Amino acid sequence: SGEQHHRGKEKNPDWFYVDGISDRELECAWSPAIKGVGIQLLGRHDKTPLVKGHADEEHTIRAMARFLPYDVQISHGKLDPHVVDRLWGIFDDVKLASARFCGYWNEGVDLSGNPKIRASLYRWAKGASAYRYLIVAANRSHDAQKGLRLPADGPPQAQLRELWRDKPVEAAKLGEYEIPGGHFVLVGVKEQ
Repeated sequence: SGEQHHRGKEKNPDWFYVDGISDRELECAWSPAIKGVGIQLLGRHDKTPLVKGHADEEHTIRAMARFLPYDVQISHGKLDPHVVDRLWGIFDDVKLASARFCGYWNEGVDLSGNPKIRASLYRWAKGASAYRYLIVAANRSHDAQKGLRLPADGPPQAQLRELWRDKPVEAAKLGEYEIPGGHFVLVGVKEQ
């Protein structure tokens, strides 16, 4: 999917994926739950700087960030294959295919007090992954934003790791963790 956005991408090559697609469209038209099949983004980058025929890392991250909180899978298309492969490697490592997706728009999923951050959740049955939860959050603005929080039903003692940047995050400081403009975070939550 994604062909319907080629014109918008041509007009706003740097920020279209952040600015040009509404939450409602992603919640409905791109929803695997509504469509009954998996949905994949085939990113296009005609007017962005291409490196060996693909978008550079920054534009690839911006495209991925917009779709990840909606359970849309990312394919190479014209995106940087190394960045996409890294994402899929993380998803394989945490066994994402065995997790249950809970979109931020669903009742009971309240992972951010910041309206510019969309934060959804994957949950695993106990023992199905090294993690109990994966918070997938994206910044919908051009500027860095903060404001994540743990799931209300999350473990009282949690160990957190930001998997994309591969660094620990203190649970007490999750709300201060900064997401750069147009970027995403993947916060793995383990029970201690």
